[in-house]
Amino acid sequence: MPLLLALLLFWAAAASAVEEAGLAAASVAGAEWRAEGVRLRLLPGDSGRAAFDLHLDRLTFPALDLEAAGLDLSCPRLRLFQEGGGDCREAKLDFALAPWKRVGGGLEWRWVSGRLALALKNFRLGRGRLEGRLEGDQDGWGGNLNLEGLRLAPLLSRWASGWSGSGALSLAASGSRRPSGGWKGRFRLAASKLGFSDEEGLHVGEALALSLSGKLDGGKRPQGDLQLRLKRGQLYLDPFYLEFERPLTLNAEGWWNEREKRLHLERLTARWPALLELSGRLDWRAGGLREGVFRWRLADLAKGYALLLQPLLIGTPADALQLRGRASGSITLGGGEPRAFALALESARLEDEGGRFGFDGLSGRLYWKASAPASPSRLSWTSAHLYRVALGGAEVGLRARPHRLEVAPFAVDLLRGRLELTGLIISGLPRGPFEAEGGAELAGLSLKALSAALDWPPLEGKVDASLPRFHYAEGRLRLEGDLVLKLFGGRVVVEGLTVEDLLGPAPVLRTRLRLENLDLAQLSRTFSFGRIEGSLEGWVRDLRLVGWEVAGFEAELRSPPHDARRHRISQRAIDDLTKLGNGVAAGLSGTFLGLFKDFAYDRLQLRVTLHGDTAELDGAPGPGGGYYIVKGALLPRVDVIGRNRRVAWKDLLARLRAIQLKGIVVE
Repeated sequence: MPLLLALLLFWAAAASAVEEAGLAAASVAGAEWRAEGVRLRLLPGDSGRAAFDLHLDRLTFPALDLEAAGLDLSCPRLRLFQEGGGDCREAKLDFALAPWKRVGGGLEWRWVSGRLALALKNFRLGRGRLEGRLEGDQDGWGGNLNLEGLRLAPLLSRWASGWSGSGALSLAASGSRRPSGGWKGRFRLAASKLGFSDEEGLHVGEALALSLSGKLDGGKRPQGDLQLRLKRGQLYLDPFYLEFERPLTLNAEGWWNEREKRLHLERLTARWPALLELSGRLDWRAGGLREGVFRWRLADLAKGYALLLQPLLIGTPADALQLRGRASGSITLGGGEPRAFALALESARLEDEGGRFGFDGLSGRLYWKASAPASPSRLSWTSAHLYRVALGGAEVGLRARPHRLEVAPFAVDLLRGRLELTGLIISGLPRGPFEAEGGAELAGLSLKALSAALDWPPLEGKVDASLPRFHYAEGRLRLEGDLVLKLFGGRVVVEGLTVEDLLGPAPVLRTRLRLENLDLAQLSRTFSFGRIEGSLEGWVRDLRLVGWEVAGFEAELRSPPHDARRHRISQRAIDDLTKLGNGVAAGLSGTFLGLFKDFAYDRLQLRVTLHGDTAELDGAPGPGGGYYIVKGALLPRVDVIGRNRRVAWKDLLARLRAIQLKGIVVE
């Protein structure tokens, strides 16, 4: 503007004796701008007045990526002062500027003694209206700006390729520049019913009402504070979806170092009523987070998990949880990685939507550090479950080390018995891979409670077991050593047990079983058979369960040689075993054998192999191509002989539940 006024003053003096004067130039350039196709026309008047028209084919500001075309500036009443300077109160400015077709409005200026006052009046930017003032000299300047109704869609089409938008913005700003070169400013940007979307739909806003305000102080190290308030609407920033029923307020205060490319926020806060409170600080240098310290509190774990945590956990075992209660804590980041965190839970509830696990009444404090052992931690719960198996309450002591979590021995009620975990170590924290190992002892587990929990036929008795060591990694659980179950007066030894995808939708269990000296009297009572006395041994090989349903195995159950227990089988047991084979009772009560309550037998033997949907049956070699399930002894002698060697697995299960199996005859 001073250059323009100087040209006007020169031409006004030179053209005082003529009716009209003009100036044309192919281009004129400054340090940060360039004008092309310059044409200036001056019409002198009386008493120091004049009029002029200025036209520029093109005006560009390369640093700002701005270009105006067809610029016309006119002043019908230009006053030129004898002492120098001049003013114009009725100037008009009009030009083409993308993304709008034409931009323009009223312009007023006054330049006296090196001081410039400039004002924009009713300036149009599409449907938006702009007004402002700027005043100053070489000692500094100050001004203000007010913008109303600026449409978002044209701005996005010009400066954000592939984005679309709707709604309008308003802006109020003021600022000043000091002689030293520093500057100050404040602004407030507001919008209502704002909408936007990128081309992929990964960043979307709908019906947003927001405001952004701040104070800035420029210089060698610019600093300031900002406040963002999201009042209403929906926002999707992949992977987060946020709906603002209550306003979310974000505040930041800090400074910027251009030479180091460093952003330092001394204060960063977020407040979402009835949900989230956060405060902290961070230091960002050369595109990376060097340090961050944050304290937070979630007043509603259910909403906090759904909005802020679950989107980050998709594809992990923790991506489908139901949470209740409150939580608070802190986290320290350094070099882009976690350095320390603390977590406090208050009467929380955690439930897996797939029913795999759950905890109620969770409370405690957990601490972790990346470079040194953390303070001791405590965690407690009032009740829990693993799948359909209920667990009692417990209080657990923990100690976090840089890459692992050590759990003090603790015991928990389980199926009317007691489970004690020892030497439990969880490693791979916090970035993985996650691993866990430890040992366990089980005392007095109720088979009746276990069968009820797993929807099995009612079982009787109790189980004691010892598990020397287990190891979990990458979704795979493996027992190191044998799991020994003491039940039915003998032992069941579980060998080589592994579970793939333990917390997945369809875990796969593989193992082998060895049965040693089981008391058939206890066993037959447990499974509601008629009474059988004697011992039972055998094995189960290649046992495979998918989703906790049997998918394959090979098994043999038999009487051990030189059995010390008495071999007797009741009439009811004969009937039950007959039903197990042919679906029809033996009918002994209708014969003279009905006079006897039980019978002696030599041995029992049954082999079952499951391949796909078919079970193959076998026993001790019998007459006529059949096989003995029960080989009798003494008189009166009763044999249970099977002749059907193949049966559909689903039919076998149904018959087991009803104690009815086809293909067995009594001779």
